[in-house]
Amino acid sequence: FSHEWMTQFKEEDPSAYAELVDNFRNAKQLFWKPKDCTDMKELDFESMSDDDKISVFANKWHNVTLPLDFHAFVEERMSESNEELEDCDLETLVEQTEVLGRSGLIVWGEEFLQLNYAVWTTRLFDRVVTPILKHCQHLLADANSVMKDATDYICLVGGLGSSKYLQFRIDNRFGPSSPFAMHVIVPERPILSVVDGAAR
Repeated sequence: FSHEWMTQFKEEDPSAYAELVDNFRNAKQLFWKPKDCTDMKELDFESMSDDDKISVFANKWHNVTLPLDFHAFVEERMSESNEELEDCDLETLVEQTEVLGRSGLIVWGEEFLQLNYAVWTTRLFDRVVTPILKHCQHLLADANSVMKDATDYICLVGGLGSSKYLQFRIDNRFGPSSPFAMHVIVPERPILSVVDGAAR
């Protein structure tokens, strides 16, 4: 959806826009279930191409709940758009949208936007997660770092710390079965650790 449409939706219906943003935030936190990890432990995500991820995640999907007002807004905008869109329904238009050079990786449903795991990882997570991993790797492996050979624990706190995907990637790279053999600690509610620290 165009930036213009999203800006217009935000201005016309701020509460539904806030609900949409919150739904994406919740979906991001719930992305990557533990059962998804069992067959992924041996994968080197940094060296995988987009095509590799599309292949590995071919049957893995995660949904974002869409507010009904957003659904109505998009359908209304489509009906007002040029003739090119008039012959195409919303579901088909979304499914034909190319992401990572392929169509069919995003599906529009009645209540959900369904995104393939390849979209979640490459477009929504890895742009942030990969630099975090590289920075941690540098801190833990650089000969000049005071952390080299002096760190046994990684504690994930804050909003992103509650991401199951980040937890998986950190554990996979630095956890007990990695060459670093570190303990990865995730508080029950990682965001509260930051709030508690700020309040003290």
